[in-house]
Amino acid sequence: MMPENADNQDATATGNPMNYSSPGSFSLTYTPPDGYVAEEDEILAMQVRVIPEDGFSASVSLRLDIVVPSPVLPVVTLWSGSYDLGTISPPYPPVVWSLPLDPENPPEGYEWVTGVARQAKALGISTVSVNVRVTAASGEQMVTESPSYTVRLS
Repeated sequence: MMPENADNQDATATGNPMNYSSPGSFSLTYTPPDGYVAEEDEILAMQVRVIPEDGFSASVSLRLDIVVPSPVLPVVTLWSGSYDLGTISPPYPPVVWSLPLDPENPPEGYEWVTGVARQAKALGISTVSVNVRVTAASGEQMVTESPSYTVRLS
């Protein structure tokens, strides 16, 4: 799973973030919106954009953390992952990250998720949550967004 800009080009080519203060600030936007409901077997493609404000023009490092809690016992994590999406600079191309939502073909090392998904379905559980945290940092500025998505089990 590789971060890409909207033109399918690698968005991580700018190297390490600069450690100086830039005037202004920045915010983040993302799609799909918080609360999005995906279908099992869908590929969740999340797009993150850095929005410069008040003359901001420094490089921004992006990180994505994902937690999928158990639908049976939410304090248990079924799957989690952390991804360095790289550092982007003006004009801040959008960064896209994709997560396949197929419990029959889970990420390597998480094959047991298939059995848990089958048990959840047998218990009448019809959805699983996907909790995301996007963190953007530039110098001392840090912005975090935490959308949560739902996957409907078929």
